[in-house]
Amino acid sequence: MDVIQMSSVKIPNSVIVSGIAGTETDEELYDVLKRYGSIQRIIPVDFAEPASGKQVIVEYVYGAAMQSLSPLLPYRLDSKTQTDITYYIRALASVYTPVASKTATQTYLSELKDIAKQTGKDFAAVLREELSVISDTVDLDHPETQHEDMEQNSPDIPEQHGPEAAEQLSPLPSAAPEQHVQLHRSPPPTPSKEKTQPALKLSDVNPPDIQKVIVEHIVRNEDSALQAHSSLRLRPFSGRFPRPNNEVDYETWRSNVEFLLKSTTQSELYKSRKLLESLLSPAVDIVKHLTPESPLKVYLEILDSAFGTVEDGDDLFAKYLNTMQDNGEKPSAYLQRLQVMLNTTFRRGGVTASDLDRHLLRQFVRGCWDNILIAELQLEQKKQKPPTFAELLLLLRTAEGLKSKT
Repeated sequence: MDVIQMSSVKIPNSVIVSGIAGTETDEELYDVLKRYGSIQRIIPVDFAEPASGKQVIVEYVYGAAMQSLSPLLPYRLDSKTQTDITYYIRALASVYTPVASKTATQTYLSELKDIAKQTGKDFAAVLREELSVISDTVDLDHPETQHEDMEQNSPDIPEQHGPEAAEQLSPLPSAAPEQHVQLHRSPPPTPSKEKTQPALKLSDVNPPDIQKVIVEHIVRNEDSALQAHSSLRLRPFSGRFPRPNNEVDYETWRSNVEFLLKSTTQSELYKSRKLLESLLSPAVDIVKHLTPESPLKVYLEILDSAFGTVEDGDDLFAKYLNTMQDNGEKPSAYLQRLQVMLNTTFRRGGVTASDLDRHLLRQFVRGCWDNILIAELQLEQKKQKPPTFAELLLLLRTAEGLKSKT
């Protein structure tokens, strides 16, 4: 279940669905699940059993959705349009024993070793100190009056999870072994009425060091989860002419999609869905024939052919070299226009990445009519070591701001 860790799935907010067909019929399933709350994302699972079809993890935005849906799970949903398609919906927490606890333990022990090195203490001594704290905490939560009752419980009988209807659902291949291990308790040691005293007293422990490790570990995990769940919003694009005011041109839209392409925290299915959500007719009509499993690059190849520039890199670079500042156009606006054209030329192979800053500065100096500004900023002298686009744009805007005050 590496996909759950890699995608930082919120297990309490998620269900796992078997029997995915990969066709438009799946929308029936998603429409049913949307009745219980907003869906954050849909993550494909690539290790599904052949008999149960493909599987996906559906993660809700809020846990309230699972509170409403949990009493109905596990649930069998028959397709209304395709009689041979049946979906099996289960709570992800009921079939998956998170391996995150094991990873957290290993990380915690590793950090305790670092503390031992930094403080010069023996690792075994630091570990005994921590076990002493844990022992005291357990004793507070479970007083001795409950000790005899706990010994009478059968340690070999696994806990029962979920309703009886869960028997008709096929378990996950990789999660089942871990669940089996977690459900069995190890036999208790030889009964003893006497309370075992810890090797060290609580006063011997240095709580601030231990607490610092735990807090930093939790904060890092929360930050990574927030970054994984953050989604990129794409501006709408339809390809209509004249272009509506609430839409962007194709080159701007295409640049935003590049960020989505480079994301490593989202699945290909999620990326494709985000791309389709930003498209309006007629642009969306030319990619409707593609399946949800089609890679994002396939969508972009078709859209580039329909709405992208047809000029090659050499033609675009020649056009770029003939682009001058318009009358009444601010130098900063002219620089931004050059940057958009240069990025398009780069994508078409007209220039290399290492020459972008150099070409941008050279063309700005050639095409800008404000020679006084060029002299004041000493742009001619910067050609050997050109500034980046962000640095040059800041210089121009600062100069324009000072000029407007005089």
